[in-house]
Amino acid sequence: MKLKIVDDDGSLQGWFVALCTTGIVYILPVIAFFGGESLQASLINIEGYLKVVYPLSFGSWLAYKGIKAVAGK
Repeated sequence: MKLKIVDDDGSLQGWFVALCTTGIVYILPVIAFFGGESLQASLINIEGYLKVVYPLSFGSWLAYKGIKAVAGK
């Protein structure tokens, strides 16, 4: 089975958008750690955003897995 990133109607698949967003959010702290003081200062500025995104991304993944298990699919 071939993974499709773009649907037949030209829109992006949701899993691809979620993968890109999650990758950016989880890789950003690693880049800031090795990137120097200016990147670390930028990361401190968006600290509140990261405190919300991490639990929401993990929580939505857990909810999806739970619903999928209950539905039996």
